[in-house]
Order: sequence, then C-alpha cells, then structure tokens
Amino acid sequence: MKILSLLLFISFYSVTLLGQGKFASATWKSVIGKTCKNENELTALKGYTSLGGSMMSDVAVVEAKSASLYSKGSTVIVLLTLTTADNIIHILDVIEITNVLKTQEVKVVDCKDGENEDSRIVALVNQTKDEQWKATKAWLFNLDKSQVEALPHQNVSCLGMMGEE
Repeated sequence: MKILSLLLFISFYSVTLLGQGKFASATWKSVIGKTCKNENELTALKGYTSLGGSMMSDVAVVEAKSASLYSKGSTVIVLLTLTTADNIIHILDVIEITNVLKTQEVKVVDCKDGENEDSRIVALVNQTKDEQWKATKAWLFNLDKSQVEALPHQNVSCLGMMGEE
C-alpha cells in the first residue's frame, strides 16, 4: 500500500511539473522545485533587487501561496511559492518578463479581469495617470495546479499608483 501511495504521489508530482516553467528560460526553469528558508539563498537571484510580493491564497490557509517580484535591468522575475507550516519555501513556478520598459510595471495585487477582482493575477501594465492601468500581458496563478497559466490581457487592469511628481 505504501508503494502504491508513493507511485501515485510521484505520478501526480511529475504531471504537475510538466505544466510549470512555460513562462521562463532554462535558467529560471531550473529553480522550480527548489526549497529554501529564504529566497535570498537562491543563487539565480544574485544581483536582483526585491520588489516585494503578495499573498495569492487565503491568509487563513496554513500553507500559503504567494508571489515575489525581483528585478535586474529590464527583467522582472516572479517567483510563485508555497510556504509550509515549518517556514520552508517551495518554488512552484516562475514567470520571467524581459524588456520591461521604464513606463511599465509588473503588478501582483489589485488586478481584475473585467469587473472581477482576482488576487491570482500577475500583469505587465503600462503606467498612466488613469486610476486603472491596462495590461499588455497577463498570467493567472492556478492555485489548484500550483502553476501559471496564460490569461488574455485585453480585459485585465490593475490599480495604478503613480509616485508624486
């Protein structure tokens, strides 16, 4: 019975991993499945600056799923993670966004698809003076599958917060 359970777990884990890393280069795909106590331990993030992050799962959930953003030059990396009760961080999936312009920003909170707010959306938006910034690219973190999926960006917008001029 233990062997059957182990085989089922390995099968599920293998199928889940096949759908991950669709939005990252080989360098970042290699980070998927890694664990750490602190994301700063990941050598791939050397030279990157933290831009913060956000919870994507319900805060009441013991094993929290979240997104953390890092930038270097015109590249933004979004790490989608699971933090277990023992504070171990598991890298579930990665989005690598290249050629981000100075007039653009990657948002992981305050986004909506049409009129529906959704904390699982990751979007590349153009900064404007409008209250809502339109997305030029968008992704959805599927919490059940623990992987990123493409999301049509046409109806996606995020709350804009321009700094004082």
